[in-house]
Amino acid sequence: MNSNELLDIATQAALDALRLIKDYRGELARTIETKSSTTDMVTALDRACEERIRQTISSYRPGDGFIGEESGEYAGGDTTWIVDPIDGTTNFVYGFPAYAVSIAAKEGSENLCSVVLDLPHEVLFTAKRGKGAYRNGSELRLRSTKELDQALVATGFSYQPAKRRAQALALSTVIAQVRDVRRTGAASLDLVAVAGGQVDAYYEAGLKPWDYEGGRLIVHEAGGKVGSLETDQPTTEMTIATNTTLFEPLQELLRAALADNQTVAPSD
Repeated sequence: MNSNELLDIATQAALDALRLIKDYRGELARTIETKSSTTDMVTALDRACEERIRQTISSYRPGDGFIGEESGEYAGGDTTWIVDPIDGTTNFVYGFPAYAVSIAAKEGSENLCSVVLDLPHEVLFTAKRGKGAYRNGSELRLRSTKELDQALVATGFSYQPAKRRAQALALSTVIAQVRDVRRTGAASLDLVAVAGGQVDAYYEAGLKPWDYEGGRLIVHEAGGKVGSLETDQPTTEMTIATNTTLFEPLQELLRAALADNQTVAPSD
């Protein structure tokens, strides 16, 4: 199956999740539990959306693998789907309009296509490898900002208090070297904001593949780069996304910020 067909499936799965949220938001969102800490929330609707997405994908691709934030990993064939059913659950619970469905399809290490659906605004971000990145069908391009002191930088924080404190200390170094900082609370939306030029860069420690895989290809296809502190690949230690000019300077700044504060915030 080619990337066009995979993208069609991913888009349908994301829209199915949106319909479920519209139908059951009040009922299922009230069932709130916590995971790694008291600030790390999950709702029954997160789980129901992930199951709906998995059912949609498996109706077309029953042999594929699946990795979901809420349900874990299902082994499968050459293609694996990586899903965050509601990225930004805290925002969702509070009614803050920044949460999304994130879906990526991969073969081995290669990301074939991805979808990020901004749920409150019903805006669809898509990408296919080698075919560009789009917002509701309009092509996305990053900003061409060349200097860190002119860069608007997005970031996020761990759910663990000690790690959050370490990240805040590092931010105190970063914020003095950039134009300003934004905190949205949904990694996938921060990544597509880089792709669309709403921010110049994004970094965060502790992300998992379901947090970054959907937005990763969208940034890449918009002309940007996504990596970590030492490599061109995102990791749970650190994910960095920006244009190719700012990538290495931001890497260096983050290394210095972490060294200045004598800690690297470990992954969740």
